[in-house]
Amino acid sequence: MTPAEFEPYRLNYASIDKQHLELFNHMERIVEYYSGHYDKEVMLRLGQEFESLIVAHFDHESALMREMQYDVLNPNKYNAHELEHKYTLSEIRGFSLRQIIDFDDPYPIKYISDILAHHIVNHDKVFIDWYFAQKAGL
Repeated sequence: MTPAEFEPYRLNYASIDKQHLELFNHMERIVEYYSGHYDKEVMLRLGQEFESLIVAHFDHESALMREMQYDVLNPNKYNAHELEHKYTLSEIRGFSLRQIIDFDDPYPIKYISDILAHHIVNHDKVFIDWYFAQKAGL
């Protein structure tokens, strides 16, 4: 993903931006592999690697939210964010299985990219904007 393509998802919080970029880049590797050739074992490995990356990212985000007391100071948005983590992870796990069973359908790859983009824009951005507002004393 080029810097210009990543710009709509940049939150200006280094560790989160780094992980988001890594997730998008891994999705691009999956798309590149998928469009060139196909091996079930490789696709399974790529899906499992993506799942591991997203789990680590969500764990990092959740710890950060608790550290910043988002769960206490903004419990409704925190709970919605955590529910979104669970939903996204279930979709990614389903994606991995669907790709093994029906690798002729490229739709799940686009779907997972859209879910990731939605999560960043509608949940991560809300949290990070809240954090910067708190830090600024607003």
